[in-house]
Amino acid sequence: MKRWIWLGIGLVASLTVRAQTSFSLEEAIRYALTHNAQMQKAQLDIRKARKKVWETTAVGLPQLHLDANYKQFIKQPEQLIPARIFNPQAPADAYVPVKFGTEQDMRWQGRITQLIFNGSYIVGLQSARTYKAISELAAEKTAQKVTEAVTAAYMQALLAETHYDILTKDLHVVEKNYQHTLKLYREGFADRSAVDQIKLTLTELKTQQNYAWQMARTARQMLNWVMGRAPDDTLGLTDHLEGLWAQADDSAVSDSDFHVQQHIDYRIAQQQLKARKLLWKNEKARALPVISAFASYGKYAYSNDFDFFDNADIWREQSLVGVQIQIPLFTSWGRQSRIDQARMEYQQALFDLWDAEHRLNAEYSRLLNEYRYARRNVILRKEALELAGRIAGRDGVKYREGVLSPFQLHQSWLQLFSAQQQYLQSIADFMNKKIALMNFLGKNIVTP
Repeated sequence: MKRWIWLGIGLVASLTVRAQTSFSLEEAIRYALTHNAQMQKAQLDIRKARKKVWETTAVGLPQLHLDANYKQFIKQPEQLIPARIFNPQAPADAYVPVKFGTEQDMRWQGRITQLIFNGSYIVGLQSARTYKAISELAAEKTAQKVTEAVTAAYMQALLAETHYDILTKDLHVVEKNYQHTLKLYREGFADRSAVDQIKLTLTELKTQQNYAWQMARTARQMLNWVMGRAPDDTLGLTDHLEGLWAQADDSAVSDSDFHVQQHIDYRIAQQQLKARKLLWKNEKARALPVISAFASYGKYAYSNDFDFFDNADIWREQSLVGVQIQIPLFTSWGRQSRIDQARMEYQQALFDLWDAEHRLNAEYSRLLNEYRYARRNVILRKEALELAGRIAGRDGVKYREGVLSPFQLHQSWLQLFSAQQQYLQSIADFMNKKIALMNFLGKNIVTP
C-alpha cells in the first residue's frame, strides 16, 4: 500500500513540475540547472568520467576469456610423401598424396590473465581520477554559464514586457491629450500643427509599443530555450524589475570576498597542471617492465563425424600456467622524445596557472567596478526618471493652459519616455552584473 502512496505522490510532484508555466528569476535558474541541454551534457560527462575510472581500474583486475572453435574441412589438404614408404619398388622420384588428420575438429579454452606490475597502470588510475575531477569542475563552470545566460534572457524578457506595459500607459495619456487637442482644434481654439504634433508622438509610441511586444515574444522564446523548454511553451514571469532592485543586497559582495584559489577557472587550471604532470610521469613509467601472469585450461577433439557430444573418449585436455615479462630496451630515442614533449606540456600548464591567477585578479577588479557603477547608475536613472516625470507633468498643465507649444510638450514626453527606458535598462544591467559577480565569487545564487 505504501508503495502505491509514494508512487502517487511522485506522480503528482512530477505533474506539478511539468505543469509549471510561471517562474521567478530564481525558479528559472533552478529549472535550467536541471533541464538545460548543456547542463545535461555536463552531467553525462561526469557519468562518463566515473565509468572511465572503473574502466581503468578493471585493467589491473583478473581478465577471463573463453574461446570455442569448430572446424570442418570441405576438402582436406594433402601432403606428398615418397612412394617407397609404401612400395619399396617404386621409383625414387615417385610421391603419393596422403591426408593427415580428421575431417572435423572442435576445441575450447578458458584463459585468465592477471596484471602483476605496470607503471603506466598506476599512473593511469591517478589520471582517471583527475579526469573525473576535471569533468566535475567543467559541470560547475557550465552551471555558472547557464545561470548567467538565464539571468540575461530573463532580464531581457522582463525589460521588454515592462517597457510594453509602460508604453501602453503612456499611450493612454497621449491619446487623451490628442483627443483634447483635436476637440480644441474643431472648436477653433488650436491650430492644425498642434494636432499633428501630438499625433506624431502618438504614432511613435504605437510603433515602439509594437516593437516592444515583438521583443517580449522573442525574449520569452529565448528564455524558454535557455531554460531547456520548447520555445513556444507558455511562460509567465513572476518577478518585476523594481522588485529585483529592491531585493538587491550590496553586502553580498566586498573587496575581501575574492580568493583566486577558490575560483573555478583556477581550480580547473590546477587540475590541468596535475593531468600534465601525470602524463609526464606516465611517459617515464613506460620504461619500466610489464609483468603479468596467465593460466589456461581447455579440451580438444578430432573426428571424421560430428559426434563430439556423443563420445567423451575422443576429448583431450590441455592446461598451462605462465608469467610474461616485457622489458622495453631500446626505442631509438623515441621514448625520450615523448618524455621531453610531456615535460614541455607540463611547463606550459605552469604558465597557464600563472596566467589564470593574474587574469582572474584583474577580472575581479573589472567585475566589481562594473557592479558598483551599475548600482549607482540605477539610483541616478531613478532620480532622472522622477525629474522627467515632474517636468512632463508641469508641461502638461502648461499646455492645457495654453502657455506651452505642442512641440515643447512633445520634447517633454520624449525626455520622459527616454528616462523610463534608461531606468528599466539600468536595473536589467545591474542584475546581469550582479549575477556575473556572484558567479565569479562562487556564491550560491539560488537557494538549495
